[in-house]
Amino acid sequence: MPLSKISIEFSKNNQKSLKVISIGKLKQDLPEIDQFLTKDRASFCLFPDAPIVLAPPPSDNEIIWGGAMGIQAPTIDNPELINPAVFAIHLQNVEVFPKTRLLIYDHEFVISDYLGEGGYEVARKWLNKQWSIGPITLSRAKVIPPATHHYEIGIDFSTDLGDGNVFHWTTRVLPKIKLVRELPSYIPLIFCQDPTPIQLETLRLFEVMNPILVLELGSVSRFERYFLAEGPWAGAHLPQLDFLRENFQKALPLISENHSRGQNCRKIFIYREDKWTRHLSNRNEIKKYLVDQGYETHSFDNISLQETADIFSAADEIVFEHGAAGVWLLFAKPSVKVIELLPERNHITSKTIADFFYWQAQALQLNHRYILGQVEKFKPKLQYSIDLNQLKQLLHS
Repeated sequence: MPLSKISIEFSKNNQKSLKVISIGKLKQDLPEIDQFLTKDRASFCLFPDAPIVLAPPPSDNEIIWGGAMGIQAPTIDNPELINPAVFAIHLQNVEVFPKTRLLIYDHEFVISDYLGEGGYEVARKWLNKQWSIGPITLSRAKVIPPATHHYEIGIDFSTDLGDGNVFHWTTRVLPKIKLVRELPSYIPLIFCQDPTPIQLETLRLFEVMNPILVLELGSVSRFERYFLAEGPWAGAHLPQLDFLRENFQKALPLISENHSRGQNCRKIFIYREDKWTRHLSNRNEIKKYLVDQGYETHSFDNISLQETADIFSAADEIVFEHGAAGVWLLFAKPSVKVIELLPERNHITSKTIADFFYWQAQALQLNHRYILGQVEKFKPKLQYSIDLNQLKQLLHS
C-alpha cells in the first residue's frame, strides 16, 4: 500500500494522511546564506553534478554497474555517467523518528529520499506492517507516536544507525561538514546514537565545534528549524571525495609527505578480523603468499586514524579484503595499485556485487582491480574463498 494511502495519527485529536514528497519538489534555490538561514525550503548546491570517467576495464573483469552508488547510467541525451548534485535544504516544522528513519515535514509529507532508497524502504515497511497467511495478505497501518521532545534548531548529521560503520560515516556523513561550516557553530549536530571514537576523532580533526544532540531512538523529536543535506552520499561523487581528501591532508600533513616521497615499493595486505560478518576462508594461504612477496599485513581495528593514514598514504601496492577499511583509499597515492578481494555476493538475498570501492576508485582514477571470490556458505557468517592463481596473475600483470 502506498504511503499516501496510509492513515497516520500524529496526536490523539488529529489524524492526517501522509503524502510522499522528494526534496527536489520541496527545495527553493536561494543561494544567499541569510536567506538559507531564515526561509523555509531554501536550498543551495553543496556539491555539483559530477561526471564519472570510466577507465577501460581489464579483459578479465566485467564492469560493475553502480546503481546503489547514485550513478546515473548514460542515455542518448546524456552520454556520460553522472553523479547528481548534493543539495542542502532548510525545512521548518520537522518531526524526526530515527527508529524508522522517518522524517516528516509540516505534519504532512514523508521525505521519500531521506537517507536514500534504504531509509525510505525501512519507513514504508514500518508504516504498513504486513502478515501473510497462505494466499491471504493482511496489513495494518502503524501509528507514529506524538512528538515528546521539542527543539528549536538542528543539523541532520548522523541519523542512520549504519553510520557506526566507518565507510558510511566517511562517505555519507563527513561531507556534510561543508554545510556545517556555512551555519553558526551553536547549531547542534543531530545523531541517533552516541558518537563512536572514530566519529569524534574525525570531527576533532576537521575542527567541528558544534554541540552534539543525540535523539532517543524510539521517540519522535520535533524541530522548528532543521537543516539537511541529501544526495548521492555513497562514496563515488568526486567533488565530495576531493573535499574529504583536502580536509584530511590539511589535518594530517603526513599524507602529503608520504605522497611526495619517491617510490619505495611498500606493499600492504589489509585483512579483516574474524569477528566480522564476512570471512575469507583461505586467508592464511593468501597471507602467506603475500608475505613471501614482501607485503606487510595490517588489520585496522583499534588503531588511530593517524596510523591508518600513514599506512595507506605510504603504500605503493594495496591488496585488501572487501570491508569498510577500503574507504581509506582516500589517503592513497594517485599511482597506487589496488586489488580488492570481493565475495561474489554480500549476503544470501543480494543480487548485485558490493561495488562501493570499485566506483570510488573510478572517481579517484586509481588503478583498481578486483577478484570475485566464490561464496561457500552464508550462515552463520558469509564465507568465501579467493583463487590464489588469479591473484598471482593480477599481482604480476
